Amino acid sequence: MWSLSYDGRTTLEFDDDYYVVDIITNTTSDSEDYYIDVVTASKYKSDYNSDPYSLAEASLEYLTKDGVSLSSGNSSALFDRLDSGDAKWVAIAYGVDSDGQLSGKYTMTEFTTEALKADNSNLWKLSYDGRIYRDGYYYDKISADQIADTAPTYVIDVTYEDWLKDNFPKDQNTIDLMAYFEYVGDLMYEDYGDELKDYLLSGNDATDFNRLKCDTWTAYAIGMDANGYPTGDYASYDFEIEKSEPSEGFNKWLGNWTIGSGGVTYEINIDSYDPNWDFLVKGYETGKNASVQASNLDFLAQYDQNTGQMLFSTQYISSNSDSEGDYDSYLYGNIMYNGSQYYVIDEGKFIAEATLNADADGADVVGCDIEVQVDDTKYKTTFVSMQYYDVYSEEKAHTYNENVPQFPLTMSKVSSATPSSTATKSASAVSRPRPKVLRVASEKAIGTKASATTFPKTRKALGATPRAGRKAVSGSEIRQASGTRAKVN
Repeated sequence: MWSLSYDGRTTLEFDDDYYVVDIITNTTSDSEDYYIDVVTASKYKSDYNSDPYSLAEASLEYLTKDGVSLSSGNSSALFDRLDSGDAKWVAIAYGVDSDGQLSGKYTMTEFTTEALKADNSNLWKLSYDGRIYRDGYYYDKISADQIADTAPTYVIDVTYEDWLKDNFPKDQNTIDLMAYFEYVGDLMYEDYGDELKDYLLSGNDATDFNRLKCDTWTAYAIGMDANGYPTGDYASYDFEIEKSEPSEGFNKWLGNWTIGSGGVTYEINIDSYDPNWDFLVKGYETGKNASVQASNLDFLAQYDQNTGQMLFSTQYISSNSDSEGDYDSYLYGNIMYNGSQYYVIDEGKFIAEATLNADADGADVVGCDIEVQVDDTKYKTTFVSMQYYDVYSEEKAHTYNENVPQFPLTMSKVSSATPSSTATKSASAVSRPRPKVLRVASEKAIGTKASATTFPKTRKALGATPRAGRKAVSGSEIRQASGTRAKVN
């Protein structure tokens, strides 16, 4: 007599790596060999016609290929976390005879997975260790001290409450923290795939974040398994980066300006976004010299406290959609290569620097040097211009205007009000130019306005899509569902 049951979800450690697993147990009084497998209820119906023999036959085929050992007596099978998006599952235990063929004996059970719950277990103590300067960039450092030997591997993230409420609401006043943790895991898996476990933290560790806005933030240590599945364990820490009074040098940049060259000029407004650190620039690629108005876009420029300059950098701005599909808007810099213009798509790279004149009523803007990689060759060059791009994919992007001012640019301060345009970008502007693209040779260094989500390698926080079909993990015999699995080492 066999009795199959779903015994829930837990986190287990194997060879210093942690894994979220679902447990299926077969209770029996005999010694016949058998194997346990799992498939979604919908797949059991569609692919196997709700026929247990067909499911067992398909499972046995993979079992034979992989050379996985059989079970006997009371035994449990561990499955790499079953996707919570599939509500119902079917587990089967089927007998295998001495010739490796189906014995005809089986038992089944249908079950629903149990999601792990967010548990503020305080396995870590978080702290904000201040702002550091390294290789031309400022970073904010968050440290985690592990205070329990049972703590799993983890990641550190920084965000703020309003963003969590907007994106992960459980109800009107409550945040769905597990949904947020899943989102962080999805981002990591999207970036690192099967190498994800190499980017997890353990013990006492820290993460440097792209400079955060002077504001109130919440840091999270999020328990994460080797596949990017959250364990539910977390610790949080609220902290504030205090704003400072804007300096005289910072205030000199505020106001309305013209910017341009070669007869192409825009009227922009420069406002304080983060005093002494960032400006908010509105009005670029708008007005009479812009054939397609980019009035719905603005970007951040950085104030260099050492030189008093304003620095323009490549950056993500927002996500949207139109008749051509979903796209992300960016400010990118352009270079020339072999007589053609290309745009450089890595964010956080300085495009140009603006220097005030002695009277602070004008400024010169010159392009910054950049190193890009073309095939296997690194190529040093200088940015020639900057402009907005809507990027639909790595193969498809549009600019707003083909004719943008070329560096060096001239800025002149004016007394007019904040600029506004009479037209907005058309959602069906399919005739806009499709540019050429190059990546920079160095690592990305990306920041976003919406969330500070970032990891050991910094990158964009928004726009991730859920992953599917991860490989089985190593360490112990942790299986994959649906009758297919990778061989376990």
